[in-house]
Amino acid sequence: MGQVGPPRYACKSQDHRGSPGLLGLHGRKVRERFSELGVRTLKADWTSKDDEIARALADLGRASVPLYLLYVPGKAEPLILPEILTQAIVLRYLDENIAGRR
Repeated sequence: MGQVGPPRYACKSQDHRGSPGLLGLHGRKVRERFSELGVRTLKADWTSKDDEIARALADLGRASVPLYLLYVPGKAEPLILPEILTQAIVLRYLDENIAGRR
């Protein structure tokens, strides 16, 4: 698993070509909101079916990807986002779970 910068808040994504979640995570409005809120993205590449990722998926009650998570400070477990993301969905999750905590 890779990490970009020290996460204050993190949105973890497993993305691959053709994933409908890519626009939701990488659209201009979402990128700007990530920047405003100090959100860092993490990507787990499960191309080689890594055991560590398989265990993490199992711990979350999942057996496959894509899986989009939002880690929120003060919450023990990440929020599981829908498999199909739009910018509006991502922005709503950010506003409801992070923006008010700043």
